[in-house]
Amino acid sequence: MSFSRLSCFACIIVVALLIASAAIRSAPPIPCDNPCAADPNWFPVTPKPSFQKPNPDLDCEFYRPAWQYLLYLIQEEAPGSGPRLFGLDHPDDLFSGENVSRFPAAKKGVLRLAPRVALNKDPLGGAEINQAGSKGILVDPKTSRAVYYGVHLNETFSQFIRQNKYDKVLNLKNAPSDQEFPRGSAEFKTSWRILAPDDPGDGYITTTATISKLANIGGKIVIDPSAAEPDKKVALLGIHVVFVLDGHPEFIWATFEHNNNVPELNPKRVVMPPGAAINAAPVDNVNPWSLYRKGTPANQCNNNNKGMLALNADQTLTPVTDVFRQFHFGNDDEPCVIETLNQSVYDGIAASLPMVTNPDAKKRLEALKNYSLRGAMWLNNPAYFREGVNFALLDEQDSTKKILGGDPQLSNAVIETFTQPWKPMMAGSRQSSFCFDCHRTLAQSLGNATLPALRLNVSQTLVQRYLLASGGAAGQ
Repeated sequence: MSFSRLSCFACIIVVALLIASAAIRSAPPIPCDNPCAADPNWFPVTPKPSFQKPNPDLDCEFYRPAWQYLLYLIQEEAPGSGPRLFGLDHPDDLFSGENVSRFPAAKKGVLRLAPRVALNKDPLGGAEINQAGSKGILVDPKTSRAVYYGVHLNETFSQFIRQNKYDKVLNLKNAPSDQEFPRGSAEFKTSWRILAPDDPGDGYITTTATISKLANIGGKIVIDPSAAEPDKKVALLGIHVVFVLDGHPEFIWATFEHNNNVPELNPKRVVMPPGAAINAAPVDNVNPWSLYRKGTPANQCNNNNKGMLALNADQTLTPVTDVFRQFHFGNDDEPCVIETLNQSVYDGIAASLPMVTNPDAKKRLEALKNYSLRGAMWLNNPAYFREGVNFALLDEQDSTKKILGGDPQLSNAVIETFTQPWKPMMAGSRQSSFCFDCHRTLAQSLGNATLPALRLNVSQTLVQRYLLASGGAAGQ
C-alpha cells in the first residue's frame, strides 16, 4: 500500500473515531440530574474493566462496569474465536474433582446448556432449566420449549477457587470464615430461548449450543442424564453480570434483558410496592411481546407451574408461561441514571459499527442495542459484609442504615420470573424477591449437608456445588 493510500486510510479511521467520540459525549435526550455516560474508549474495541473502587455517592460508578464487561464479553479475543463469554469456565470445568464423566468435553467457545459431567449421586438437579429460589421452569410462550440457563465463571474467580483448592469443593467447609473473593472475580448467568428452525433470531445475540433433553421422572420434569441435543440455535434473553469491585467483596449484582422480553406491571416507580394490582386486567392490550401474549390478564402471568407441567414427545411443555416485569428498573428512585447510560451505550455502538469489519462480530454488537441494563444492587457500606449476615433482613429491620444500595426490588424477568413480588422478610416470607435475599453469608444446609457461615457463601454457585457434593438432595 502506498504512503498516500495509507494516509487516506488513517484519516478515515481518525474521522470515524472522532464521530464516535462526539456521539458518546453528546448529552443524551433524557432529562436527568445525574446522567451516566459510557466511556468513549469502550468503542469499537472494549477493554476489560479495571474494577476500581467506586465513589459510593455515584450510582453510575456501579452501573458502568457492568455495561463495559458485557461489551467486552460479547466481543472476540481474535477474529473468528467467538465471544469471550463462551470461553469462560463452566462450573463443571471448575469443580471436576467431585464428578464423573457424562458428556464429552465441549470445546472452548461453544455454549453448553447441558451438563458435561454428573455428580456421583446423579441428583438430576435440573439447574439448566430450574430458576433459583423458586425451582420453577419458564416455558416460552412462543415455542413451548423450556428457557435454558448457563453459568460462566471468569478467570479471576476460577484461579481463586483452584489456588485455595476449593475445586475439590468439600474443602470449602474448612475455609476461613472471613475469606473473601478477590477484586475482579465475576460470575455470569445467561438465559436462552431455543429458536425454531425457521427463526433466524434477528435482533438477538444468537449462537449454537448443546442442550440437555428433558425427561419426566417420578412426575417431575428434569434433565435427562443420558441425552442431549447438539447444535441447537439459541437466542440470549437475559444475563446477570456479577462482579467484585475494589472494596466491594459482596459483588455488584447487575442484570440485563432484551428490550422486547416483557411488559412492565409498574412502568414507573411506586412508593409502596407492589403497586398495581395483579388481577384480571391485562398488562398490555396493545403490544406484542416476546414472552407475553397480548391481552393476557396479570393474574395469569408469572405462574410457577412446578409439578403441573406436561412434557410432550417433541420436548415441548404445557402450559406455557406469560411473563411481566414487576418493577421499573428495580423501582429505582432515579431511573434516568440507568436510562442515560443505556442510551449512551447505544449511541456508542451505532457510531462505531462502521469500524467493525467482521460480519459476525458486527451483528453481535448491533444486537446489543436491543438489550438494556435493568439495574444493580450492592452494599452501600461494605463494612456490613461479614460472615453470618442476612443483608436483606438487616436492611429491612433498620431502613435508616441504608445497607442495600442500588435498585431495591430488582429482578430479571426471565431469570427470576416467579420471585418478583415484593414480600417483607419480617412478615415471614420465605420466597426470595431479589439478589440479597438469596446471596448471604449465613450458614447453609440442604438435606443432611451443612456449611458454616462464610463470606464465600455469597456465591450460590459455590454453595450449591458443596451441598450437592456433600450429600444434599437436589431440587429441595
